[in-house]
Amino acid sequence: MAGADNMHMSTNIKPEPNDDIKDFSTVGAVLASKFAYSAAGSTPSTPIPSSSHVRGVKPESSPTKPILEPTRKSTRVRRGTVKQELLNTSFPVVKTVKQEVVGKVKKINTKRGYASPEQYAHLQLLPEFLKEELDILFCGINPAVRSAQIGHHYGHGSNHFWPCLVASGLTNGEQVTALEDHTISDRFNFGLAAELSKKELAAGVPSLVRKIARYRPRIIALVGKLIWDAIERGMKDLGVTVVRSGKAFLYDIQPYKVVHPVQDGHEVRETLFFVLPSSSARVMKDKTELFALLKQRLQEVKHGRVDTSSMTVVRPSAK
Repeated sequence: MAGADNMHMSTNIKPEPNDDIKDFSTVGAVLASKFAYSAAGSTPSTPIPSSSHVRGVKPESSPTKPILEPTRKSTRVRRGTVKQELLNTSFPVVKTVKQEVVGKVKKINTKRGYASPEQYAHLQLLPEFLKEELDILFCGINPAVRSAQIGHHYGHGSNHFWPCLVASGLTNGEQVTALEDHTISDRFNFGLAAELSKKELAAGVPSLVRKIARYRPRIIALVGKLIWDAIERGMKDLGVTVVRSGKAFLYDIQPYKVVHPVQDGHEVRETLFFVLPSSSARVMKDKTELFALLKQRLQEVKHGRVDTSSMTVVRPSAK
């Protein structure tokens, strides 16, 4: 009886609830009894709640994310607005500066004329360096103030005459400067005629031609097209027919010559005219190449390779 009582007592003992169940078999039994599972593993008689319902937690709704406008579109709109504001904005300071710059450019591009001879009357005349039968006699126009002040031809530091003379090979590699202008006759057989103003030269062409006839240089090199234009106008007073070809002007030998009479002891029979650009730094031409062309023409004249048969003869007038 005692054993039966004990057995009866044991069967009537109900297990105390334990929230902290760690035995997996016990967990299975609890879940089966709670959700009415059969021992054979049949489907539950009640629907399986969601995990949130099992935990007793109400499902939370996911927060709604704001829909953003495309960044590119907003940036484009912003740029367009800024651009429009810039277009509608006036900049008086910039405009003033622009006007000043334009004014300066116009001032720089303004051509500077040649001064009248009276303006340089107080300055000393440049000496001439001449002798008979020079290879080249250089003749310029309107000496610069600096040249007149120091008494030397092409004496301004920015003048290209002496550098071109050396770089072209006319001096055979020897250096020469304006301060040595008096030496070029003996060293290179070159001469320097007095530089005259445009007005003086136009009226003094007969005198220049007589000088050519007296000293008989092979080539007279006119430094500057302005001086050549004046000589062509002055040739009309000598009865020379000036023919315009209508073509672009070429810095080279021109179709005129001064013929010299045959005399004992004189080799040069003709003097030819060669035109060079102005040696001023304000004249932008490739002057060294043209000085080199002058050297080439000099060699051709010396060796009789220049055909002068069709050139117009310029005869000196009587004094």
